Amino acid sequence: MKIAKIAAITTLALAAGALQLGATTALAGPPDERELIQMIEKAGMMRKDGMVTKQDFIKLMDSIGMAVVFAILLIAANSMMLAARERVNEVGILKTVGFTDRLLFGLVIAEASVIAFTGAIVGLGAAKAFYRPSGFSALGFLPGFDVTVGTLATGVGIAVALALASGLVPAMQAARLSAVQALRHVE
Repeated sequence: MKIAKIAAITTLALAAGALQLGATTALAGPPDERELIQMIEKAGMMRKDGMVTKQDFIKLMDSIGMAVVFAILLIAANSMMLAARERVNEVGILKTVGFTDRLLFGLVIAEASVIAFTGAIVGLGAAKAFYRPSGFSALGFLPGFDVTVGTLATGVGIAVALALASGLVPAMQAARLSAVQALRHVE
């Protein structure tokens, strides 16, 4: 794959700060071809004939994917924190009627899990059902990719990690909150 062919994807990834191809500072704008070639050479991804190997391209796509997963984690964690903050009064009432800290912790983790697994089922199901029939190849950038059982298993693993990571802090806050503090909370 020629350098010019992956320039668009690499530019987007570099702009998002998703890749670390030897750059020590963020770029002010999209790199020109010379800067892009220097970064790829510095990372050891370019062969002498100016081509990038399939394994290196997969590493590039994995880096972009991990940046996307990290962004989704931040969004999910923010949503769970807001949901927990809105339910302070409900937590106080539940504690007043006898719910234990462990049970409240489990309820918040269960809520995060339902949200994460619903998104995983919809997203992975849509990817499996529509990726191959649509013939999507991103204008030739993604030829040969497929949604395999391994891809689906990775997606489920990411959903589990996302549920735990986004629900852990709100669950701990709900469990530690005293009933009196929760009932005094005024929005």
